[in-house]
Amino acid sequence: MVKLFRYTIVLTSLLALLLLGSGSWILYSPGGTSWLLQKLPEWTGTELTIGQIEGTLGGTLQLKNIELHYQEEQLHLDHFLIENQLLGPLTLGIKQLQAENLQIKSTSKQQNSPPEPFNWPQLPWLLERLQVNISDINLQAISWQQPDQETLQIERVQGNLHWQNSRLYSENFILQSGELLGSGSFSCGLKRPTLKVNVQLKTEDSASAWKKLQLKADLRQGSGKQILQGSVALDITAAEGEVLTAIAELELTPKRLKLRQLQLNQPNQPGVITAEAHLDFGQTTPELTGQLQLNQLDLQAETGQPVNLSGTIQIKGNLEK
Repeated sequence: MVKLFRYTIVLTSLLALLLLGSGSWILYSPGGTSWLLQKLPEWTGTELTIGQIEGTLGGTLQLKNIELHYQEEQLHLDHFLIENQLLGPLTLGIKQLQAENLQIKSTSKQQNSPPEPFNWPQLPWLLERLQVNISDINLQAISWQQPDQETLQIERVQGNLHWQNSRLYSENFILQSGELLGSGSFSCGLKRPTLKVNVQLKTEDSASAWKKLQLKADLRQGSGKQILQGSVALDITAAEGEVLTAIAELELTPKRLKLRQLQLNQPNQPGVITAEAHLDFGQTTPELTGQLQLNQLDLQAETGQPVNLSGTIQIKGNLEK
């Protein structure tokens, strides 16, 4: 997902800068658009082939049979359509963005070495002043293949996407992968770290123990080494209709994710679970440590007997792939 986020920013920014910095010949003539696309591999150090080019950068542009190779990454795209409109010197409006059969393949194997500390992305000064509004995104049939990992398949991505005042946000998006359907909104501030999420995930898998997840998060820049800190809430609707609610305070540092004051409970059900958890991802194998405190947890439905459970559970282990 980090790579996908990076590609989205780079491709959108590159397109915007090309539009803003080019003359009318490049923007509004088929010959100028074709010339620019042929020069892109030379300027960016990539291998790019396009089977068919129709339209112009300043209007509606359609590309077919696209092959892109960059270092150890390969990208194939059957069909790409974008409808552009310049709204101001540093403002780009994209009425629609469509893509079909997007295949991303990585040939580089993940090294068995400690990961680099996580740092919030730093933006070039020009991107802080740029505005890009994509009104209608429709991506169909996306696959992401990495060595020794199961291929990620996404049937469709729909919605809108905006870049304004160093903030990337979507007011409404839909993502479908197999029997999973996600929808919601998000806002991510990059100049000053912020992250707001309101996402719902449903499953059509009849064998699943749950049928709906609702995640809400409101995170802001923390103090000291904290990159983000704030509240997180998760509602889990089980297949039988019961709802489990989890709320916590989250802290993210370059090497660790902490959940504090975590509480789990079921409405109209006696008992509560409180917890603390730390995920240390600053080493080769991420390590999870935590503690669960059970307080008068009602287990009658599970055991058939009037049983209330209280106690403490210590958790420690590695998250191996």
